[in-house]
Amino acid sequence: MIMERKIDFKRVQNTRGIIFFAFFALITFISYGWRLGTGNAVHSDETCFIFVGQDFLSGNFFLKDWWLSTGTFGLPTFELTVLTAIFGYHDTLIYVAAAMNYALMILAVSFVVYKYAKVKQMNHAWVYSAIVGLIIVDPRYHMHLHAGTQVLAYAVAILSLYISCTAKSIMKNGVVRLIWGIMLGFLAVTNNMFFYTACIPILLTGILATYENKIDRNKLWLVETGIISVGAYVIFEKLWECFRGSDLGGLSTTFTTRDKIWDNLIVCFCNILELYGIDFWGENLFSLKTVSALVGFLVLAKISIEIYRFIKNSYWKDEILFNAFFLMALVNFGAYAFSTVVETAPDVHLLQPFLLGYTIAGSLAWIKNAEKSEEKSGLWKALGVSISLMILLWPNFTLQQPDNSGRQQAAQYLVENGYEKGFATYWSAASVMYESEGKLTISPVCCYSMNEAEKPTLHVQQWMNKEEWITQEGHFLVLDSTSEAKAGVNVDGIIATFGEWTEMRQFGDITVYTWDEPQTLN
Repeated sequence: MIMERKIDFKRVQNTRGIIFFAFFALITFISYGWRLGTGNAVHSDETCFIFVGQDFLSGNFFLKDWWLSTGTFGLPTFELTVLTAIFGYHDTLIYVAAAMNYALMILAVSFVVYKYAKVKQMNHAWVYSAIVGLIIVDPRYHMHLHAGTQVLAYAVAILSLYISCTAKSIMKNGVVRLIWGIMLGFLAVTNNMFFYTACIPILLTGILATYENKIDRNKLWLVETGIISVGAYVIFEKLWECFRGSDLGGLSTTFTTRDKIWDNLIVCFCNILELYGIDFWGENLFSLKTVSALVGFLVLAKISIEIYRFIKNSYWKDEILFNAFFLMALVNFGAYAFSTVVETAPDVHLLQPFLLGYTIAGSLAWIKNAEKSEEKSGLWKALGVSISLMILLWPNFTLQQPDNSGRQQAAQYLVENGYEKGFATYWSAASVMYESEGKLTISPVCCYSMNEAEKPTLHVQQWMNKEEWITQEGHFLVLDSTSEAKAGVNVDGIIATFGEWTEMRQFGDITVYTWDEPQTLN
């Protein structure tokens, strides 16, 4: 007599939850070690968001009088503000937040690929998921491991694309589409890169799907969701600007001039190669970097070949999830290469959405191609290549926190001696405020000459600064070891602005100048 084996679905779900949490904890721990391994102490890019968030929670919902940076970073701002409110000011908090955001992005990518492989009934679904996760692991670029970046927004964008494309039965409900579209639009306002990584790709995917299916009503939910999200973004942005009295800040979307297009394309192409580890410029033929570049080239070539096969066989006409992530990559490429972004901020990390979208699209194409051709081999070889890539590019790992004692000692000295308001170069301003647990108010400054005939003097830096700080009187100036190189601040500029200081103290790489009389900026 054969006994039927009953499956305990609740137990299976609990097991999957435990496995997911274990992987999340493991990746977070590794990312934490990578973050510490960069050697970068907590700095103003991360700590600025805490003060912006605190101002928001105090009632300044439209962040009036704030001069924002190159973009809006609502998700990490909210995250860091809440964590600080719960646990207080600790450097470890920022390191952990950065590691968690990085781990969420990796897991979001792996989750999408795994679910797609399961739908296609692939026997090695977890291998595909592991491969794409290993390819995306890219902590060599320090910006990706900072808490104050768009990494968290990218993780949310990946999941938003997946939900928008796969939750067909739910999305057919008009009320759900309206609410979902408004949520996406709001996220795009609070994180400007979300607009290009989620809202625009969803709209373009819907347009492409309805066109190929002769305006099939079953595909229109994507178009409507995309239109609602873009419309909500425009409305929220205009409302915020209206109440703020100024724009939100953000990456420039101005088209570049014709004579610069070719240079922009070259920079964009080289940065894409670097994203995949193909960075052998100036290296010896048999160096480790050249070998790792070869592995990176094989990975990029494999992804590109699978996308080519997928498109050639016209599988894309029925696979809207592939289209969404492929368009995510193309939109990011276009926004980067054909705008003035390359000229003002040619950073590799701004092409992170291309790495995410193109790699996910390539993985989905690979799964579909394997399903159609019933391929059974190549999985373990590809996994081996991916593991080799990560090993070759393995960053420094440590559990020793970077030396931040200079900023900590400077903050302690100023607080203990009764100082409250002052000035500093950008990289020290918010970070010293943070180390003082908010007891100091510091305005970031830079140095330049308003007139060539005049001596360079200190001026307000229009970057993550607040009107209240700009007009304040201060008794101290904080500089770091890179102040002259990055902000042009030197002794001549200090004296030309404030006159001779009363006292100067050195704390590691941090220099603190103090004056008995209150000082103001021009």
